[in-house]
Amino acid sequence: MVPFPEMTAMILAGGRSTRMGRNKALLDFGGRTLIEYLLVRIGGLFPEILLVTDTPEAYSSLDVQVVRDRWPQRHPLVGVYSGLAAASTEYGFVFACDMPFLNRDLITYMMGLAPGYDVVVPRHAGGFEPLHAVYGKACLDPIAQSIARDEQTTGFFARVRVRAVVEEEITQFDPGMLSFSNVNTPEEYAWALRLLETGTQSKF
Repeated sequence: MVPFPEMTAMILAGGRSTRMGRNKALLDFGGRTLIEYLLVRIGGLFPEILLVTDTPEAYSSLDVQVVRDRWPQRHPLVGVYSGLAAASTEYGFVFACDMPFLNRDLITYMMGLAPGYDVVVPRHAGGFEPLHAVYGKACLDPIAQSIARDEQTTGFFARVRVRAVVEEEITQFDPGMLSFSNVNTPEEYAWALRLLETGTQSKF
């Protein structure tokens, strides 16, 4: 196994779930809620897990620390900043609460790349995956500046040290690149359930 620094898992659960019509994190997924499924999926990888949300009451049954967004802006980096600022470790691995097929081997590989960089982020033909990435605390000020300027999610990358994890690296661990699949709509939810039921999703 590649050695890696201790990191905090930062789960983003601040979306409005407008396309789904209900809270995505609480959808049934294999007999447990999607957020519970994700917690099992990352079990043992992180000494600290933070759930970044503005509706903490929805997750009162979970044994995780809840962090509220630091700013009211609807910007994806607000959640990243809020989790990273609250983390007790130098690095945090961030992912969205609607990404059911996280790949432990890919995550571990990315964690091992972190020393010497401020961001470790997958990049494939569709672009970067900034909501499945490792961030160091050196990103806090650049992220704050990016939010203030209302830049795109990757706008601050030019001001930090970025290690892109390219497609050839990703597919060594996750050939179908299911790690980045989101469950945003009822159709995507049905698709994810079919993968779960048939056992064709990426393995733990």
